[in-house]
Amino acid sequence: MSKKIAVIHTSLTIFPSMDKEILRQIPDADIHNIIDVKILSDVMKNGGINEDIKKRMTMYVLACESMGADIILNACSSVGEAFDVAQSITTVPCLKIDQAMAEEAAEVGSNIAVYGTVGTTLEPSARLIERVAAEKGKSITVTKYLIDGAFQILAEGDTETHNKMVLKKIMETKDDHDVIVLAQASMAVLIPEMKDFTQPVLYSLVSGVTRLKECLEK
Repeated sequence: MSKKIAVIHTSLTIFPSMDKEILRQIPDADIHNIIDVKILSDVMKNGGINEDIKKRMTMYVLACESMGADIILNACSSVGEAFDVAQSITTVPCLKIDQAMAEEAAEVGSNIAVYGTVGTTLEPSARLIERVAAEKGKSITVTKYLIDGAFQILAEGDTETHNKMVLKKIMETKDDHDVIVLAQASMAVLIPEMKDFTQPVLYSLVSGVTRLKECLEK
């Protein structure tokens, strides 16, 4: 019997690639997407998570529960800390797309670079890695790099300039670190440009769905 996977998104641009990766790894998945394109801009406007964001996320988790989801996946790091609150009210298994990535970063690195184009994604991604490392009893250093302005350029449709800006910052700073973390799924397109890096380059899409599959198989 196929498993019903509920995915909570904050962007229309990511869910097609997410669906594709889920179906690649879990061919019989029954995917139900909940997409709130306004919540990310609200988080950015507020400078982070507030009570209204937590309340909305709680309603989405309850909606996933009511549709009979076997598992709920949060696909956006910016609202990950609101998801932490929301998942406490359901018995349905819950997973964050960047959980596996954070665990791997904390496991293999001690001087970790996290890159992002949105501060409200970058900050919680870094905190998640730090929290995972603390739980493992490991001392690490996480350095955050915000490529300011790149997100707006991407939103305006200029993918090429966005990619050049992000890659430039990574190339300028990568040698100071033993792990490279891409905080946003939109940055994964740059992976081929980093194939010769000596450091591990981590991003959440594939590892997150692999963890999703593992959770469903338990």
